[in-house]
Amino acid sequence: MTDKPEQNRVLTRQDHPATSLVALVLIGVAAFAAALLTRVGMIDHPLIYDELYQYLPSVSWQENQSFAVLDGIYDRAARFSQLIALSFGIMGEQSASAARLIPSILPGALLVSLVVAWAYRVSGVVTALIALVFLLFWPNGIEVAQYIRFYSLQGVLFVAGALLVYVALVEFRSLAWQLVTLAAAAVLFLLALDLQVLTAVGVGAVGLWVLLVFAPGWLRAYPRLWWGVGLVLAVVVAILVSGVFAAELKWLWATYTWEPWPAQNDTTFYHRDFRDNYPTFWPLFPVIAIIALRANFLPASFCLILFATTFVLQSFGGLKNIRYLYPTMPFFFVLWGIGLQAVFPAVWRFLKDGAAEAMSFLLPASLKKPFAWLVLIVAAGFLVFANPAFIRSTKLMLGKDENTLLGKTRWQWTDAETLLAPWLADNALIVTEEEMRAVEWLGDFDLAYNRPRFSEFLYSRGTNMPSFSVDHRTGRPLIGDFSDFELTVRCTPVGVFITNQPGVRHPNITRLLQDTRDADLHFTLQTGSGSSLVGWRHGETMSLPADCDRLPDFGTPSAAGRILSGQSEPQSVSSATADR
Repeated sequence: MTDKPEQNRVLTRQDHPATSLVALVLIGVAAFAAALLTRVGMIDHPLIYDELYQYLPSVSWQENQSFAVLDGIYDRAARFSQLIALSFGIMGEQSASAARLIPSILPGALLVSLVVAWAYRVSGVVTALIALVFLLFWPNGIEVAQYIRFYSLQGVLFVAGALLVYVALVEFRSLAWQLVTLAAAAVLFLLALDLQVLTAVGVGAVGLWVLLVFAPGWLRAYPRLWWGVGLVLAVVVAILVSGVFAAELKWLWATYTWEPWPAQNDTTFYHRDFRDNYPTFWPLFPVIAIIALRANFLPASFCLILFATTFVLQSFGGLKNIRYLYPTMPFFFVLWGIGLQAVFPAVWRFLKDGAAEAMSFLLPASLKKPFAWLVLIVAAGFLVFANPAFIRSTKLMLGKDENTLLGKTRWQWTDAETLLAPWLADNALIVTEEEMRAVEWLGDFDLAYNRPRFSEFLYSRGTNMPSFSVDHRTGRPLIGDFSDFELTVRCTPVGVFITNQPGVRHPNITRLLQDTRDADLHFTLQTGSGSSLVGWRHGETMSLPADCDRLPDFGTPSAAGRILSGQSEPQSVSSATADR
């Protein structure tokens, strides 16, 4: 590994900038500060639903060293929950700001710092500046950095590990330093993998880069390595033929292709996102990739393979969300920086001269230069405003998030207690499709009716898992089929279904009203600020179905009794009120 193949020596840039450690640190600090300023506009905004999965266990950890949510345990990314609890302790409050600053915002700014410093090191100041602009005005980066989940931390761990692999194989000649650096990269990858299993896709992309760029040179320089390659291939074939790991491979494939209800099989999701947010840059991506590879092969190939591999694999995978590309999208920006730096001198001269001469017959000589600059400024502004990513990023920096984060609404159930109060005295069964939101605003619930999460339940626990099984995350029964919800309504004398504000217009509510017209059921539909409630009461002539014994024992006291007695209290989150 210390003696790189001659091919790779030729491909390595011979004109690296004279970048000292001090210069790199200064560049990194400047990029970090700029990124930090762009990633605090929503720091105190209310939480979206998914963030409560991490916030509530963190509160529990700080208070009693457990990850309890009601009677359940949510210990996914437990170390990240512990980091949030540590942030609570440092900042002295259990607020949205405290949950975001140290665990997410600082790692998000650090990712920008690392990528920009690396871009400067391997390609120069123009590439670094272009990458910095892209990263600062990156909607996904701004949102993930203010998202109380593990993606920001996972992203910076992966990026740091990937860059260490690059440094080990390209910058270092000493085998000892290479091994130490690769070991450090492996540790970072493992930490990232502990937070998010999709890290494996990125690590695989790094491995593919090593395989395509370095392995051929190693095999030519050390022919005996072919024996090792043959042995590895023989072992892999033997394992596949024997079926020893058939169950594990089946599980991996199921994990890769699984998505919660409703299944979309949307292979163009990421393409549409780039097309809509970067309409100038996405269609030209293959062109700039060719230019970048020709201009500066090693870093360009690194960026291209990491981004393209994860983009393609995740496009054909099950779960889709733009945050899943967060760890490798920075390399898309750096690739553009490398390509633009290569063509910038020629393009700049052409545009500057062309702008001055285009209207020369109408302008005096003294106005040619100012006019050229005006044209270039207008052209640059047009380029920026033609790409929605830059406009949306500016709004996010200013905290104008349209009450959403990563496409999900920041619902605030400010009237939920008022809507629910008249029903509690009658010991109404509390059903919700927003379990964590109910814990936040009400303090408790009896039954979760949530089809997407029930489909996840079936995936993780087995397809024969019966309805009304206890969800380990909350300790409450969970259903996903409308028939089970209707059975609950028909078998329970008094109850409510509480959800987000548009919930009263949900097709399932309309269907419930239609399917129970023959029953002596009286419904009440109420809408408050951010929440809505559908209540029901049995009339005197209501007859119960024969299969009411399928319903579980919801406990004594039920959620209504626990709320009234103060045994269950709302887990309110201190945050600013979002604009609606």
